[in-house]
Amino acid sequence: MRIGALARLSGATPRALRLYEAMSLLPAPAREGKYRVYSAVHLNVVRLIREAQALGFKLHELQAMAAEVPLTQALNPDTALPALRDKRRQLDQQIHELQARAGTLDRCIAALSDPRLLTALCTKGSTEQPQPSAQDARSGST
Repeated sequence: MRIGALARLSGATPRALRLYEAMSLLPAPAREGKYRVYSAVHLNVVRLIREAQALGFKLHELQAMAAEVPLTQALNPDTALPALRDKRRQLDQQIHELQARAGTLDRCIAALSDPRLLTALCTKGSTEQPQPSAQDARSGST
């Protein structure tokens, strides 16, 4: 199949396919005259690249992996498992960081009902509630 057919079947653009080839992620295809001719192996590799990207792998990470083992053999457990476990650790760290941000946003949202608390609650790491002012204490409001 030619590059247009591979692009349609894989969901990648012809430009992306040429990039994958230039980065040695995609094996060089056969040639018929000036045309590249791709096989089912190429389609499988492109699908693997796109799936890996969807999981958070960057092309340079895949390129480093492909330097050790061609992506046509990337599903080998000795190669794939360490990379997948490392990516999982990275995702866990991102989840932790996002949960911390969500907590800060929750405090900011809650503080909007009492603008006096906004500054204290939206300050990174602040968990203390400000004390009511003397005027609030005299008027009986909190």
